[in-house]
Amino acid sequence: MFVRRRPLARFFATASALPKHRLMPMPRLSPTMKTGHVVRWNMAVGDRVDDMEVACEVKTAELTDDPEDGEKILEIEAHEDGYLAAILVEAGEQAQPDEAIAVIVHHHSDIGAFQDSESQRTLTRQLVEPATFAWQAYLKAGQTARGCSNS
Repeated sequence: MFVRRRPLARFFATASALPKHRLMPMPRLSPTMKTGHVVRWNMAVGDRVDDMEVACEVKTAELTDDPEDGEKILEIEAHEDGYLAAILVEAGEQAQPDEAIAVIVHHHSDIGAFQDSESQRTLTRQLVEPATFAWQAYLKAGQTARGCSNS
């Protein structure tokens, strides 16, 4: 008797197979913004993320309507609690607004599920639904802007 066996399942991390998490988006800092560059992360994978803590710095030349204003660096506050499980867009890299740049989990024990390259590839460049991750941006100390695009 011949028994047909199923092929071995390959264990790829999919968004649904991962522990409960939230994707942190590249902030849409103005309606005209096309890209943002992560300047630096103020925390490392495994660090606790507290409400109103500056998670990273982002720069864009598309903050104001005046191209002479040049690039501006903004500090991005996360208004979420949890742990930084993965950084999807490293310092020096760019992303479009609303693309996932990091993963936040509620439990420290869930961080390991996001460390393999396959799970990070699964989450990288995913668009984050508007209003699903709370954040706020402030111009970095010492910078000014004459007129914002969204005012």
